[in-house]
Amino acid sequence: MNKCRSWDLRLELERFYVSKPEGIRIEKDHVFLMDEKFRPIGCPSFESRMISKAFNDLIYFILRDDLTAFQHAYRLERGVHTALLEVWIRIVVKGHRHIREFDFKSFFNSINIAWVTGYLRTKSEHLAGLVVMMYDGIKYKFDRPIENIPKEAEIVVEENKRIPVINRNGLPQGLSLSPILATAVMGSLPKLEGLVMFADDGMIIREDSTNDIEVD
Repeated sequence: MNKCRSWDLRLELERFYVSKPEGIRIEKDHVFLMDEKFRPIGCPSFESRMISKAFNDLIYFILRDDLTAFQHAYRLERGVHTALLEVWIRIVVKGHRHIREFDFKSFFNSINIAWVTGYLRTKSEHLAGLVVMMYDGIKYKFDRPIENIPKEAEIVVEENKRIPVINRNGLPQGLSLSPILATAVMGSLPKLEGLVMFADDGMIIREDSTNDIEVD
């Protein structure tokens, strides 16, 4: 409450990395390893979690009428069950057989926060300013030694101390406010016939391939 009263909405997140094994196994020193990549996760502190959740509920109330009909994630009264029902209706009931599946690579990290805040300004200048304050003021802590931090962090020296600094892009995963802002971005997608989405995963289900599109 003190942070909110003082308008100190800077968020503090602990940065950790979830391994994403990819490719084939590689033998190294008689031990089989996977070629690994890492998914960065931002886990908010208790205070930051409360601030994020409060703004998540507020922003959802403001944007709920603008959210696209084909998106089933992060919405009240929708979820995996409604997405599966939509897919079932199109394939089983309507008999559509032309199916394309896709997902957006590095979706959260690729979102332009300037576009998000620009969109929010069409709803409320004050709300957009608060979101900018929260995301621009994010501070990251790390759960591993500096030597083991992936390349996304730049090591700088301040007062003879080595400090990891992230030149952050997009919206941090793990923060409850990020999904609703990411979902709002979906409104810029073209309204495609047969499109069903859950977060950044989607399917295009049509009767045939007429007027098909390329999904990049």
